[in-house]
Amino acid sequence: MFEMIPPMGFGRRLFVWWSCAWREMLVGVPIWLIVLILSLILMPHLEGTAHLTLLSVITAILVSVPIAWILCVPLVGYMVHKGFKAQALNAPSKLGFGQALMVGLTTAGWTALCSIPATVVMRLFQHFGYQRAGNAVVLVIEVLWALYIVLPRQARRLRLLAGVQE
Repeated sequence: MFEMIPPMGFGRRLFVWWSCAWREMLVGVPIWLIVLILSLILMPHLEGTAHLTLLSVITAILVSVPIAWILCVPLVGYMVHKGFKAQALNAPSKLGFGQALMVGLTTAGWTALCSIPATVVMRLFQHFGYQRAGNAVVLVIEVLWALYIVLPRQARRLRLLAGVQE
């Protein structure tokens, strides 16, 4: 379930992960910024005020996060596909919207699960007054989670979409 085919060491997994991650950031960051800026511009007009208030900023954030997330999920799927293709790993030659959505949801779902152990560890370190050590441990947890849990799930999803038997 969490194996990479072909088997890979830490360095190769990191390289494949980075091949996907920079593409995701290249597409995702502008979308998040555009959606947030548009929300901040439109909120005062929708509220009938001429300037930003704390309420309009909070509302803009609450409106923009789900919109940006919905826009980014299929794009993340496409970028993961491109990253796997760039590394000559099993992936379909073309990816439809529904397939990209499923790869994006696989990525988002398994990545979101990482927040549970990361939050527990962070709270534990905060409780004892070791914020920086907690940040470092959470970073290690997130990297290992991405390389050994999320990446194999993405690879499996793309192998299945490519019609490769396990």
